[in-house]
Amino acid sequence: MVQLTLLRHWGTIDLYLMPYFRERTFPGAKGRLRPSLPVDVDGAVYAADAAQWHPSLAARWSHILGNFDVGLGHFYGTSREPRFVVTEQPGGTPSLVPHYDLLRQTSLDLQYTQGDWLGKLEAVYRDGADGPSTAAVAMTTCSSSLFTTSKG
Repeated sequence: MVQLTLLRHWGTIDLYLMPYFRERTFPGAKGRLRPSLPVDVDGAVYAADAAQWHPSLAARWSHILGNFDVGLGHFYGTSREPRFVVTEQPGGTPSLVPHYDLLRQTSLDLQYTQGDWLGKLEAVYRDGADGPSTAAVAMTTCSSSLFTTSKG
């Protein structure tokens, strides 16, 4: 992986180049938390013609604007989360074959801090093999204690 960070008055830009992809490891036949069907790790399929050598790129901009911390990110490359396709091995035994698809993902994270209050929003847009999807989560919290104790 190659990383370049640019620090400017208008924010920080992080650029990442990942020229190689390492497949996930999965538990074997006696491993804990394994799927009911074995995973055929030798039969992995890639959406990109260059397979494991298809470069992945990522970029992130972040900046503090008053009480707001803002971050925008984008990723294009091989998804680190394979989808599984059930196939039949020689002899008729079914197994799961990992498929590593290409993924475009854009994200936003926004945090607002005011005194004891903190608000946070995280949102993502993904476009992969299953088509486009979005997700978001927001929360707020206060660090003030509801109970106070005194000595004396």
